[in-house]
Amino acid sequence: MSQFEPNFLFTLFRFIISKRWWVVGIFALLLGPSIYYALKVQQDNSIDRLIVESDPDYIANRAFGKVFGVGEYVVLLAEAPDPFDPQVVRKINQLEQGLAAVPRVTTNSVIGVFRRARAGFDGTPEEVAALRRFATGTDLFRKQGLLGDHFLAVPLVLNIHTTFDRQEVLAAIEQTIDRVFGPAIDGPGKDARLAPLSALRRIGQPYVNAYLDHDTRAAGLRYFPLFGLFVLVVNIALYRSFRALLAFLIPLGTSAAMTVGYVGLTGGMFTIVSSLVPMTVLIVCTANLVYLHSRFVERPPERSVDDHQIFALVNKFVACSASVFATAVGFGALAVSKIRPIREMGIWVGVGLVFTWFLCFTLFPALQKILRTPTQGERKVAGAWFLFVIDKLPAFSYRFRWLLVPGALLFCGVGAVTLFGIPHLVSGMKLETNAIEYVAHDTELYQDTKRFESMGGGLSVTEVWLKGRQGSFSEPKVIRGLSHFQAALEAEPTLRAVVGLPTILGTLRYIAGKGDRLPDDEEALEKITDNLESLVPQEAMLQRFVDVGNLSQTHLTVITKTVDYQGFLALRGVIEARWKD
Repeated sequence: MSQFEPNFLFTLFRFIISKRWWVVGIFALLLGPSIYYALKVQQDNSIDRLIVESDPDYIANRAFGKVFGVGEYVVLLAEAPDPFDPQVVRKINQLEQGLAAVPRVTTNSVIGVFRRARAGFDGTPEEVAALRRFATGTDLFRKQGLLGDHFLAVPLVLNIHTTFDRQEVLAAIEQTIDRVFGPAIDGPGKDARLAPLSALRRIGQPYVNAYLDHDTRAAGLRYFPLFGLFVLVVNIALYRSFRALLAFLIPLGTSAAMTVGYVGLTGGMFTIVSSLVPMTVLIVCTANLVYLHSRFVERPPERSVDDHQIFALVNKFVACSASVFATAVGFGALAVSKIRPIREMGIWVGVGLVFTWFLCFTLFPALQKILRTPTQGERKVAGAWFLFVIDKLPAFSYRFRWLLVPGALLFCGVGAVTLFGIPHLVSGMKLETNAIEYVAHDTELYQDTKRFESMGGGLSVTEVWLKGRQGSFSEPKVIRGLSHFQAALEAEPTLRAVVGLPTILGTLRYIAGKGDRLPDDEEALEKITDNLESLVPQEAMLQRFVDVGNLSQTHLTVITKTVDYQGFLALRGVIEARWKD
């Protein structure tokens, strides 16, 4: 007989507990598919995962890739006191030829251009001397960042589409480097194997993505055991029962599996942000399990365990439901974000919290009954220190309210100043959009990237996509106008390099011994454009700058050091102003 007035919730929970084995069986059946789909979820921090598919910029980026091809870019920076030393050149040549044989990798360097122009390159002293004259006889290669006073660069285009592709290709690149320079070693002499090079730096977004993928997975392997230890400590400190611990762990594991399983079922992928989804769900689930079980263990002697379990569930139902659904709605509101990981994280956490709510009020009470988790009547459930703290804390906070409340407001004010700043005194927090800043600053990847930037290299790529009628970019006047537009952009001091169709045509003329500039007279320029249609199928670099067949679209690749939103707005303004000119 119940010792409180029965209602709908009482009837519902009595039914759930009476059918406890059915409840456990249903969730056991759901667990298998949940784990299966959870294991299908991959980690991907690429640019495609950052923007929702309906965003105009995302649509434009996909359309651009269909015309000119897609790929990720890597720069291997080979440093040496004299980059044209014969031994250095031979080593870089060997490296580039090895990389060119890697599937889905396209190489481009001064040595590669010279090799194709001469139909071969063996690295003899005479050939190296000719290479030096060839590379330094024009500013084309230096403008493109292919050489400097103490380095030769080997840019790579990686034709990859997935995280697995990236991992596979980067691993093949490292294997090629090991074959050329010997196996990698750790310790003070790790750079000795690179002789005659002084350093070989790896730079580019694929390496940043790979680092973030690995670090996020490694962080998960660290955080989840720590969270499990936290749950263990909480149970030992509060309830001192292995059966209670088991009743906690099973719903927690099921909640995480069902949440990540939903991500896998819907084809989702974790990013550096959305990987927080399972941890967020587990924290909320743990909090609600503690609420429910703490109420359960406080059983009055006159009330039976069965009646008190139902009472505890009914008593905490509104509070726990309000807490869970308020959190779910808060995260669900992130669905309006145009940043894809934020949007997905909001939806996934919201769905995961709905799963958690069902688990807390179905599977957990069923396990409490099956495992016969003890109340304080059967076992002393909390240490005296804890009881002392919770007994004294309300009186302490009330007594010192005039100190605690102003103190809290003061900290709020400090937080507001930190966030928004004070004009002319304190700068506010900046939204960091430069991916390299999320890499540990003591890593080689971060230091190599900063070294490259200090040498004048830019890593931010902006594409200026130009469209015309069919055959437009085989007309002399269009090529001339495009050359003027590129020259106007190159004159801007904030732009590091501009590469486009005029650059490729100028390089081809230079290889042919006709100078590195497009001719001034229309007749000579017309001869170049007349050959363009036949050259495009033969030259891979031309195919990346003009649409094959129609010759109606091209683009200019603008390389800068711009990494923030305001900088990109300024860059866009410069490009549009030069275009109008």
